[in-house]
Amino acid sequence: MNTLFQQISQGTPSVGSEITRRNPDVEIMAMTLNDTPVSLEGFNSLEGGRGWYNMKFMLLLIGPPGFSSVPYTANKKSGEKEIGKKLYDATEDGQTRFYSYLKGKTNKDRGERVSTFTTDDVVDGDVTAVLAPGMCMTQFIRSDLFEKEFIVGNVQESVIPAFSVVYMQMSSSNCEQAVKGRLLKLRKIKVPTTPTLWQQMIHKLPSSASAFRLANSADAIFSIRENIDTRMNSTYFQFEVSKTAFVTKDDEHIVVCDPSDNMKEASIIPNVLNEILPSADTDQRIKFLNMAIATGSVRMLFKSLNQDDNFTMDSSIDAYPDKVIGVDIDYNNMFGLNVLSNIDFSDVDLKATKKLEAATAGTSKKVMTEWIDGEDILLWFKGDVWGSPADPKRHANSIVFSAKTTIVENSDNQGLSSSISIIDRNASGPFYRIRMHMLGTDTLEQFRARLSTNENERCLMTLELRTENRGATCGRKRKRPALEFELYETE
Repeated sequence: MNTLFQQISQGTPSVGSEITRRNPDVEIMAMTLNDTPVSLEGFNSLEGGRGWYNMKFMLLLIGPPGFSSVPYTANKKSGEKEIGKKLYDATEDGQTRFYSYLKGKTNKDRGERVSTFTTDDVVDGDVTAVLAPGMCMTQFIRSDLFEKEFIVGNVQESVIPAFSVVYMQMSSSNCEQAVKGRLLKLRKIKVPTTPTLWQQMIHKLPSSASAFRLANSADAIFSIRENIDTRMNSTYFQFEVSKTAFVTKDDEHIVVCDPSDNMKEASIIPNVLNEILPSADTDQRIKFLNMAIATGSVRMLFKSLNQDDNFTMDSSIDAYPDKVIGVDIDYNNMFGLNVLSNIDFSDVDLKATKKLEAATAGTSKKVMTEWIDGEDILLWFKGDVWGSPADPKRHANSIVFSAKTTIVENSDNQGLSSSISIIDRNASGPFYRIRMHMLGTDTLEQFRARLSTNENERCLMTLELRTENRGATCGRKRKRPALEFELYETE
């Protein structure tokens, strides 16, 4: 029981050693904001005869400082040592600061590290920068980059679509470039082959259009003012979706309706649903997302064409100018595990205690439980309602959860794929069964009696909780090898 109701941790995104184990520069996780070439063939299909392509991306997570130091002489004599300073350093609050450097004697050399630089037009210009999630960058790339190790690893596609997540190696430029606002230089790109868990970073991004514009102001950081894409006609921001919002289909579109007081509707790009119940179909994913929204557990990342808080561009061409480009679901809040995990079930005699009420200290979060003896089923209610409650005292549309506390395994594993997701549906292997029901007008005790005679009573959805995936990182899931006894021949 305690194992079943532990809080779910899907891990945090890793960045810093995805491109190379020991990075001389700074690795970042980013989301592409336009189609991005990852081969020479892809570049030729996008550059349109100009000889260059303007790549756009948004920062999601910034890695630790790399090991590069300056000054650096490419062809120094044997035994000659240079004592310099790190080109990247950690600030007091743990962020990564990029410094610039004086130009060396050759293009391969680097001079001393500098924090400020003076030219005829600029006096003591700050040529350092600290990056933050939500900053949108632009980078001009040319065909010669693809003749080098610009793309790391094997990529099946020649072009990856907008809103793909990638790793990038970013370096500092010399101070003459930095004083022009071009401190940052893109060195390498890697397209991940396993889930990145980037959704865990959504809450770090700007929470409003005005906060997004502030983070991407050309006046914010002098040394990267030309690296920042200040000419875009969109804003990117996130917020927790209203519990009364809902997701539905509109022809070929999947639409979230009334996500907030300030937004009526937005279409969800198709790839966003792929990480939700990976083994389920689209209709099941939409239904699950609706259930998660009703519990107040969904945060969405939006792309909006709004230029400012009071003006909207002409959207006659696109039926849905606002787009959902990312979704994060707090499973602990959705299933009440942030409360249930506080109960030590080993000290509870469930046969003697049919009803149990638990709460999280310092919050209003509370869970009421009912135990169905002999059937190993725990029933709980945490006050969630589908839509708006018609009756504040007895909600016909209240949501109640049940969990079978013994391991279940799909009876027919043929054709079912394995899953690395903590919550899934229709996947192979052992799991704990969790169901979501509509309480109706019953009390929790009355519903427990109904469930005792019919375990499918008012069942909205059946889910599979795989505790072995709890805390899984974005790497490949591996099984511990079995140990076998040695066999000896007897004489």
